[in-house]
Amino acid sequence: MTPLSIPILEQFCDDLIAQAVASVREEFPAAELPAFDWRRLWASDPANSPEKAAGHAVVVAQQIATEMLRSKQSIAGVRTPQQASSPPPPPTPTGARV
Repeated sequence: MTPLSIPILEQFCDDLIAQAVASVREEFPAAELPAFDWRRLWASDPANSPEKAAGHAVVVAQQIATEMLRSKQSIAGVRTPQQASSPPPPPTPTGARV
């Protein structure tokens, strides 16, 4: 990794998490989001190559973003994408005999 790529990596990880937080805040401004440890993002085995350390940071940023979006689902009881794509059951006519 070049010295220039480190700020780009940091910006990418920050943006990934910020977008997830913004998605939750957009619908639930007062919601309490799960706490996460920013150090976890940059904690990698010192023996790892810079490329592996970068990969670790991206994977952890994705995990944190996923945790944020899951919190949105639990706050709202949001339907999963599979449920949202399923058509609703047809209405039962009033007074119909079954």
